[in-house]
Amino acid sequence: MDTFGNIKTVVMKYNKFRISFDFDGTLYDEFGGIFNPQKEEIQSIAKKYLSEGHQVCIITKRYGPEMSDFGLKNEHLLVLKLAKELGIKDVYFTNREMKHSHILSLKIDMHFENSEYEVNLIRSECVKNNHKCVVVPVEDKYWRDLVY
Repeated sequence: MDTFGNIKTVVMKYNKFRISFDFDGTLYDEFGGIFNPQKEEIQSIAKKYLSEGHQVCIITKRYGPEMSDFGLKNEHLLVLKLAKELGIKDVYFTNREMKHSHILSLKIDMHFENSEYEVNLIRSECVKNNHKCVVVPVEDKYWRDLVY
């Protein structure tokens, strides 16, 4: 591991961060069922951050329990099931709204996202609002450089 990698490890280990994960295409397969080959790796990262004491949550554009008849009926159930399996207690459903407002209001320090559009929007809104958030674009071939 390089010197920079060692610094990242020390910073993540001794500081506690608010870390969020997108659901569809990040922690799980795409919404339409397209297989996500890196979901297990990303799930392992979420569990690692939880074990280190970070505040980990899921922020998804899916409809939540209060809107269970919208979209795919009860589409929130799969999210809650995986969150429970991973040990993630906090799940935020944006009900098809973009995620940036949740990232800002929750003061998220790091967000894992597969949508390039959302990645750019989150980065832009964070800069505009003077909020520091590392957005990890999991579809980028170099995303692991931000994590490991």
